[in-house]
Amino acid sequence: MDSHITAEQSRVALLQYELLKKEQYISISFDGGSIKSGQSLYTVHATTQDRRVMLLEGQECTEISHTGIWIQGLVLSTGNTKLARTLIVDEIPHILNLPDPEHHLNNTWKEIASLEFFDKIIRVVRVVVKYFKQSNAARAKLRTLRLRYNLGPGLETIGTTRFSTAVWSSASVQQNLQAIRELCSEGVIEFPEYNEYFVNSPECPSLAPYEFEIALSQLVSVGQPLARAIECLEAASTNPADVFLYWIAVTAKVKDVLSTCRIPNEVCQQVRKIVNRRWKEFFVERPTNVHLCALYRHPAPLGLNQTPLEWWKAFEGTSEAGVLAAIALKLFSAAPHSMADERTMSFLTMLNTAQRARQHVDTVVAFTQVAGFQKLGAPRRTRRSARPNPKIRFFDIERLRRGIDEDERDENINYDESDEEIDHPISHKCEKKMEQLLGDNDDGDGVSIPGEGDGSELNLASNEIRELLADSPLPRQQEAKSGGSNAEVEMEESGGTFDLGSWT
Repeated sequence: MDSHITAEQSRVALLQYELLKKEQYISISFDGGSIKSGQSLYTVHATTQDRRVMLLEGQECTEISHTGIWIQGLVLSTGNTKLARTLIVDEIPHILNLPDPEHHLNNTWKEIASLEFFDKIIRVVRVVVKYFKQSNAARAKLRTLRLRYNLGPGLETIGTTRFSTAVWSSASVQQNLQAIRELCSEGVIEFPEYNEYFVNSPECPSLAPYEFEIALSQLVSVGQPLARAIECLEAASTNPADVFLYWIAVTAKVKDVLSTCRIPNEVCQQVRKIVNRRWKEFFVERPTNVHLCALYRHPAPLGLNQTPLEWWKAFEGTSEAGVLAAIALKLFSAAPHSMADERTMSFLTMLNTAQRARQHVDTVVAFTQVAGFQKLGAPRRTRRSARPNPKIRFFDIERLRRGIDEDERDENINYDESDEEIDHPISHKCEKKMEQLLGDNDDGDGVSIPGEGDGSELNLASNEIRELLADSPLPRQQEAKSGGSNAEVEMEESGGTFDLGSWT
């Protein structure tokens, strides 16, 4: 069996390279993980202009230090990932260096969640979820009450293989709080250290349940903008302009939350400081200005189900906008994230079960590479009402929770080392590039967030941002009154002003 799958993998690799030779724009992504046997691996993927994904390499690297230079050699032959990208661009200057926005947003959330103000509420959420996960009787009673009160999905675990699960787990506790309180009040379940947060009897009234509910609401309100943006940006059709727009949406929502959720001022300053620094890392001390350039070149309005890439293709090679079209085609052909690697690790998780724990990296990679290539020729199965390239807004997200009261596996085998940075001596030329990339590491003033202030180009009250953040589609008459878009980014130039019109 091993020899057959290895031979097929070799044939698939040749076919992949033949297909890639015909492509003009290719996005390369890479990320690390591990399998049940404890072996580490790094995967390298190629994504074409039309978002076809191919696994090019899956290399076992258990006994190797995953430095940026080692990853550079892996990618060119087929956070240290930050260093690897810098080294590659230093060697091949025309490559666009695009950091992964999902990991960056997730790291932003992890830094916010580590604040002392949110520490206790997250511990309570973990205790509650763990209790129901380990008790079949409690889980069954919770399911009964959920259905009776129509509370929606059940509780969600806090995992290690997916982004911002602490947000969704806290939101699931918030959604099921009525049922949990009823079970605690009736003595059906009990949380020894935290039962006071769920019981409020008339004989012994307490403010603890209400304080817990307020703190839980504050945690969810601060975290959901980041979690929802991550969900939206995971789409295969995401382009670099979307990354910039959703970051603006996140800052707009965070600004609104901090002004309305009655979080202490010192905590608000800490959150603003984190958002300031993370924004600065990604867009100011950036390795590239691709995201902003793509935003300025996003056409408006687009036709039904039309993508910016399709819009610009109409001008390719023309005398009117041939140069701009060439630039725009490269920008919108780029896949700005490494979700191809994340999805491959999810497939490996399903393939490398506990019963197959003795599988080696070479075996699971061969199966995955062959299976992925076979899917390229298979027609995509979509609903009749589905749009081929939808623009995902926050209200479009229907969270498919991995509830603990459903029959499903909880495999926590993937180790994500994308933010594990290992220093390594590099060339003087690359040192200068890293200095430009890292800047002075200023944490910001802790007072404002991007988009605030008279000198900002970002209009956080724009119609596009409001529609991204809305819980439901904006009324059509409201859009008509606004005259299309309220968001105009104006830059003073020698030729006048540059207006960015509506593009949602």
